[in-house]
Amino acid sequence: MKTITRTIRLPHDTDNNIILEAEREGLPISSFLNKIIEQHFTVKKFQAYFGCMLCTPQICTPIIAITDPDKLTLAAQTTAHEMSKRLLFTLGTNIKIETLLSEISKVFGNQDVNYLYFNDPPTNAITFLIHNNVHPRWTLYMASFLETIFNDIFKNNVRCKINGNMVKINI
Repeated sequence: MKTITRTIRLPHDTDNNIILEAEREGLPISSFLNKIIEQHFTVKKFQAYFGCMLCTPQICTPIIAITDPDKLTLAAQTTAHEMSKRLLFTLGTNIKIETLLSEISKVFGNQDVNYLYFNDPPTNAITFLIHNNVHPRWTLYMASFLETIFNDIFKNNVRCKINGNMVKINI
């Protein structure tokens, strides 16, 4: 990757905060700044386009804990149908699974949700594992959301398996 050198002026307090956060994350300052900039161009633009918002576990957990599971599932499916339409419009009908997973990761991508997906060459199956530290009902929401997205876009009958705070999808 070709890089450039750019000089910017920052308030002293901002620079101190950048240094502290970079150290906390164990990153060089340039890598930390690149991470912030990348988040702006991916997550923030994606959120603006799809109408998503970040919700911290402190806010989400109490809401999710008292929400009826059927209503949570319906909300996930409704949101996923709308997102499917926008993804098909934006990315076209020949969406690769890796691209879709990357876009979906942007929706759920925060420090409290971890992803792992891998391809099994002999069977050509893709397994997508999601773990969250929010609430077991958030796992239900993610599973319903993902099933709907995959079924809308790929016209498969994908079903998620839920185990506690983990969602497993075999595609």
